[in-house]
Parts: sequence; C-alpha cells; structure tokens
Amino acid sequence: MLVGIVLTAGLAAAVFILVPASWTARASVLILPPATVVGETGNPYLFLGGLGQASDVLAKRLDAEDAHTSAEERYSGAEFTVGTDRGSPAPVILIEVDAPTADEALELARELHAQVPLELVAMQRDLDVPSDALITKSDITVDTVATLNPKTRIQLTAIVATAGLALTVLLIGLVDGLARRRRDRTEAELEELDAIQADDRLREPVYRSTAATDDPATA
Repeated sequence: MLVGIVLTAGLAAAVFILVPASWTARASVLILPPATVVGETGNPYLFLGGLGQASDVLAKRLDAEDAHTSAEERYSGAEFTVGTDRGSPAPVILIEVDAPTADEALELARELHAQVPLELVAMQRDLDVPSDALITKSDITVDTVATLNPKTRIQLTAIVATAGLALTVLLIGLVDGLARRRRDRTEAELEELDAIQADDRLREPVYRSTAATDDPATA
C-alpha cells in the first residue's frame, strides 16, 4: 500500500511539473441599442431589454468553426470561446482565450475583440439595416495582462492521482485474494493429510490383532 501511494505521488508530481499551464485573457462587450431607439436625450442603458437575440446571433458568428480553425493555425494549442453572459440580464458578449503563452492569449483576445464591431455591422448590413438604426457596442473590460490558468495541469494531476490510487487498491485486493486462496488451499491440504494419517492410525491395531491370531506359535 505504501509503495503504491509513493509511486502515485511521484507520478502526480511529475505530471504537475511537466504539463505546462495555460494563460487566459478575457474581454467583455456590451451591446447597445440604436440611436433611433434611444433618441437624442435618452439613456441607452434603459433600452437593453430587446437585444438578447441580437447578442446570441453575434456570439455565434464570432464563435464560428472557421474562426476556430484560423486561430488554431496561427496559435498552436490556443483555444477560445465566445458567448453571451447568461448570468447577466444585459446583452453582454464574453470572450475568453486560453493559450500556451501570455502573449498569445492577449494577442488572440485582441483579435477576437476587434472582430466584434466588424461582425456586428456585417450582420446588420446583410439585412439592409439603416445606419441610424444600427446596434452598436461598448467595451466593458479588455484584459491587458493575461492570467495564469493551472486548470488543465490540476485536472491531469488529479486524474493521474485518482487512477494511481485506484490501481493500488485493485492490486492490493488482487494480491490479498491470491494469498488467501493459497492459504485456504494449504489448510485444505493439511486437513486432508491429517485425515489420511488419522485413518492410518485407526487401521494399524486391526492389522496387528489379525497378525497375532494367525501366528501358530501362539496357539
């Protein structure tokens, strides 16, 4: 048991050291209503209620398969997600990038962030929306410093540790089962041998008595 625990700890430590941590960069963008809705003296934050569907469409365009393919070709090992903030009633687009280095995470996040106004205009131009009725955007946060993300490293370390401990328990059970089976077989053999010897001892006096009766000298 102790050997298995030590080996598992060693493997888990090796995985934690050898598996590189990723870096994360994020951006969040608020979608705003058009000027025709707000008016010249209106407050755009009071007219955010009807922009949820437009935000969903924009997020799907930014998170398209072509965008992922292009990012993978230019940033090996990088991944990103673009979606709407389901925890907020406001129409917020969330961009999150994970990359092997901090510079790559920031650069890809900046590229995706720069695509937001372009895609927003393009999707409305496809429907011939007038310029004064175009939905616009406002930045909420844009990371300038990437954050170290040890999630992948921790997950792999936990998997190795769990698998190692499970294998240790399995091997202990297997060895214990084999030892018990061998012990039971040995005890059965000993019991059988004892039974044979006891049977021999019971028969021995009978043989002697028979031999004594048949001896002519005694008669």
